[in-house]
Amino acid sequence: MLYVEDDDDTRDQYCMFLSCIVGTLITAKYGAEGLAAYHEHRPDIIITDIMMPVMDGLAMIKQVRTFNKLLPAIVLSAFELTDEQRQSGDLG
Repeated sequence: MLYVEDDDDTRDQYCMFLSCIVGTLITAKYGAEGLAAYHEHRPDIIITDIMMPVMDGLAMIKQVRTFNKLLPAIVLSAFELTDEQRQSGDLG
């Protein structure tokens, strides 16, 4: 599993939980790092924050979709439903 989150505290908390339930957990701080980690590790699923500096989660998932249209991806946000979250549905 690849987990991408720019907030250190949130990433640490999710990692404590996720590391107990997945075989291999790869983490990245920004979408660009997440995209590089995808290419290096080819995870079975991606969980990503939507809004991040450098490259946001949607831009990262769009790039991943050019290589793997069927990879499960979950997008998260601490904010109310936004246009970005609505767009995530279009990415599958």
